[in-house]
Amino acid sequence: MWQTGQDGKISDSFHKSYPKETVYRHSLAEEYLGLKSVVTTVKERMGKKDSKIKRLDPSLALLVELYDKGLLESYVLLARADQGISQDQPVYLEKNRDKLRQYVVEYVVVK
Repeated sequence: MWQTGQDGKISDSFHKSYPKETVYRHSLAEEYLGLKSVVTTVKERMGKKDSKIKRLDPSLALLVELYDKGLLESYVLLARADQGISQDQPVYLEKNRDKLRQYVVEYVVVK
């Protein structure tokens, strides 16, 4: 839904998030929304009384934890960034330096 829309044009999702850009690129917003949908689906399924999910794989548990702490975007920026996502770093840092610092302190720096 984020890549090319109809007739090879930029998708509405990408255009709304990045109105000044004319060519699609992988973005922080796109990756965050993808991982967020995984987390919300897992949480929804685990919340059901008849859920067969009793324990999460460690990688999924980490995503849920990061999401709950509001650090999922910081994780994407530092642990999953590619060339496209890296372009979003300056804007993210401007608004979320504290979250990035928290992510580094809690998940990157070995204590």
